[in-house]
Amino acid sequence: MNVLLGEDSTRATIDVTVPGGFEVMVLAQKGQVTFWSWQSTAKALSKVGASTYPYDLAKVGPPKATGAGMVLTGMVHAIYIVTSTFSGDGSGNSVAYTTGVTGWGAVKVASTTKLVPSGQGVALGGAGLQDEYKFFAGALEAASCSSTLPIAKCTGQSRVLAFWVWNSTLSQFTLDSTGGLK
Repeated sequence: MNVLLGEDSTRATIDVTVPGGFEVMVLAQKGQVTFWSWQSTAKALSKVGASTYPYDLAKVGPPKATGAGMVLTGMVHAIYIVTSTFSGDGSGNSVAYTTGVTGWGAVKVASTTKLVPSGQGVALGGAGLQDEYKFFAGALEAASCSSTLPIAKCTGQSRVLAFWVWNSTLSQFTLDSTGGLK
């Protein structure tokens, strides 16, 4: 994937095998991510999207962003998680990205029971941030800080946990279960 990194040694690629090929997220350290698709039958690599994550050197320091990706149960496209410190209070540390009817972008809350690929990026303090996203048993786990505790206690089971499953018919995540605090 050196061709995707160019001259910038701070970029990283996260490759995920998908039906018919693989998808790649290129993670830059200045608030940008790009998405690429390799179609095995066509033997073609093409850029399929771009998005952003919060970047404000003065407010939260250098991102030191890391990424992970996989295909969750029911999905045909990859979902990627970018992790760093994206908020001044420490409550926003993860952004998840995938594609849907609006193209590649951050996964954002549409209601208390659904998350959708927005086709948009995330600004500092903006919608789409979670304390933590991670992959769990074919689902997407989102952890957010409890409204009943101070931010300093936003760790482990002292957070609100939501487990989201992909609904391929609706091209969105639906709430499967919750845990932790309310």
